[in-house]
Amino acid sequence: MKPEVRIFKMFLFRLLRDKFTFFWTLIFPMFLLGMLVLFFGDLTEGQIPFEARIALVDEDRGEISEIMVDVLKDIQEEEGSWLELETYFDIEPARENLAGGRYHAIFIIPRGFSGDVMGNVGGQFMGQEELPVGKIEIISREGVQSSAIAATAMEQVVEAFQSELFMETGLMLPGDRVGFKTEIVQPDPGETATFNYVNYIVPGIILMAFIMAGLDELVTNLTSPRDKGILRHFFATPLKSRQYVWGLLFYILLISLFQLLIIYWFGRLVFSAQLNILSPLPLFFTVYSLLVLLGVGLLISALAKNADAAGTIGNIIFYPMMFLGGLYFPIEGMPFFIRIISEVNPVTYLVNGLRDSLGVFPSSTSMEANIIIPGLWLVVGLFVGIKRFKWDSAK
Repeated sequence: MKPEVRIFKMFLFRLLRDKFTFFWTLIFPMFLLGMLVLFFGDLTEGQIPFEARIALVDEDRGEISEIMVDVLKDIQEEEGSWLELETYFDIEPARENLAGGRYHAIFIIPRGFSGDVMGNVGGQFMGQEELPVGKIEIISREGVQSSAIAATAMEQVVEAFQSELFMETGLMLPGDRVGFKTEIVQPDPGETATFNYVNYIVPGIILMAFIMAGLDELVTNLTSPRDKGILRHFFATPLKSRQYVWGLLFYILLISLFQLLIIYWFGRLVFSAQLNILSPLPLFFTVYSLLVLLGVGLLISALAKNADAAGTIGNIIFYPMMFLGGLYFPIEGMPFFIRIISEVNPVTYLVNGLRDSLGVFPSSTSMEANIIIPGLWLVVGLFVGIKRFKWDSAK
């Protein structure tokens, strides 16, 4: 039997014998999921801080459209704004990202919009009977409540814009208002139709389990046996340190897989969660999240002088990662100090990326940030961990 397999079996048998560890590893995530859903399951998207992510396509680039774009950007720059814009010059990439769940809606100012609006005004002065009417195009996702809310909000912005710019001056008649051309696109397979707290919380519980794997299982099983001299006895045999690590990693990966399946099926069978977690992008974020959090655990193990210090550091980091990472509730609109912590917290980006890829809730951070910032934690964790971790006790 290979040494890695023996180490793996040692950890597995220990888990099965230890009822306390078994409960916290495999039972507690289901218990927490059930409690959160029972207490907060009636939340709707309107009760949760909502930020509309809009793809802006200005095909007109005329005088009136430039004013409208400036108004939208002013709204975006207001403190605590509900609006986040991203500008596109081509409609097709915006459509693809909308269908994939990156945006709530697309706001299009079509070519000729400024000319139609100014033609309407000029035609009124000239007494023309048939007047052109500018049209704004808004594309939303079918059956997605957040998308419908965003589209309605953008229509209200346009209504307010034209009232301020034209109606009060009498240059545009009520019957000649800016019109709307609406279009609804099908969401990608696996995207949920409306906001559902069960779908929202399941990814958070999965990441909580991964945090426990990285900051508890990995840290404890690296530092505690080292300080007690157990690893010294292990390595006096033909067992090598890399074999011990591989055996430990296989154990953590298996337990994490069990946690993932248990949480997923518990949410699906008991609370009717609708998540396509095995599709490529969610699967990537799931595996990536586990690797990043294992990297954080390795970093703690390398920087702590002993097991007690490692446990203390792990506990200090564990709770901010959970509660300031948006696992259970959105953290937008929090005080400035809390936002600073959340912006350096890798869990913030991991859970945003996972939820966004599942179509549960649009990410408040860019997909690039959701990959790059946790990746920096992973690289630092591996580099410092491999370079500084000592297999002999620091006593």
